[in-house]
Amino acid sequence: SQKGHRNVLSTFISALKKPNQSVEVKSKILSSLGQFQNQNTLPVIVSFFNNADPVLSITAIRAVTNFKHLKSFSRYHVIAELKNLFIKTNHESIRIRIIEALVALKYEEIVDFLMGVMQNASDKLKIAAIRASASFEDQMASSYLERFLKDENCFVKAEAILALWKLNYNHKRLKQLIQTMFQSSKREALTAVCSILGDIGDVHFKQKLIPYLTFLDPKLRLYATVSLLKLGYKDAGKCLTHLLFTKNSVVLNMAKELLFDLKPELRKQIHKLIHREISLRMHNEFDKKNASAELLTDFKNAYLCIDAYSEADSIDEILRSSYGMHPLAPENIYVAQ
Repeated sequence: SQKGHRNVLSTFISALKKPNQSVEVKSKILSSLGQFQNQNTLPVIVSFFNNADPVLSITAIRAVTNFKHLKSFSRYHVIAELKNLFIKTNHESIRIRIIEALVALKYEEIVDFLMGVMQNASDKLKIAAIRASASFEDQMASSYLERFLKDENCFVKAEAILALWKLNYNHKRLKQLIQTMFQSSKREALTAVCSILGDIGDVHFKQKLIPYLTFLDPKLRLYATVSLLKLGYKDAGKCLTHLLFTKNSVVLNMAKELLFDLKPELRKQIHKLIHREISLRMHNEFDKKNASAELLTDFKNAYLCIDAYSEADSIDEILRSSYGMHPLAPENIYVAQ
């Protein structure tokens, strides 16, 4: 079996090195290498850190975080490459994943690193650093995060509320801040607070979130939907399925990222729920003979958002055989904007 395992890895690595191999296939292979956790594949994975395509960079960074027992020099090398890329790249999504990876790899100077990010970086990176700080479950972090409750950026403020909630900071004060954000006239405040309530985990917030399932603003609706799913409100699955058929690539990006960041068991449940909704919708359209090439591409994009690659491949085959189309990986649905 070890020989067969080596043959599979060899085949994967050869496929990665093919210049004409699609981004979609390379991304799947890198993810698989991360699951295998064979340290001999690390040089190949690390070589994709600074790839021209941000999809592959992010996938490679995520892949190394799956390695649970990196040897000393391998771990040192991976951390050094990640820190170097953090300095070089201007791509915020890549930098966010680097922060997450350094936390997962237990980088010894992570606190100094996070403090520097919270002090000097953009709002999106501050959010990632605040989230990472809460993951250590060290209540002393509260004294460093409390100042962000007054931040002008609503999403930074919301992330600070969530982080401090997890650190058992004054829940009464945090609930008051949540209520203030709900009552705000700023759409950004409302969107931001909807984005954290699922992770706060208080089921009493369900009734506040449900009305936003019908809002026209797709970002607000998406955050409310995912929070409700986290709180166990399964009816939100239909709303999320509908959002996956948007023509807005930014919303598709957000949906895929939000689904990816769910806890594995919850992600599996939600993927199953959405998979059923997409399949029902697809059968209904076929029954009505409405299956145009454009609609089929929408179905493919929706399936890719929940990592249903075999279904996406089947649609590719239909597009190829029935419409004479050469299917390409859909643009801009992998990397959060």
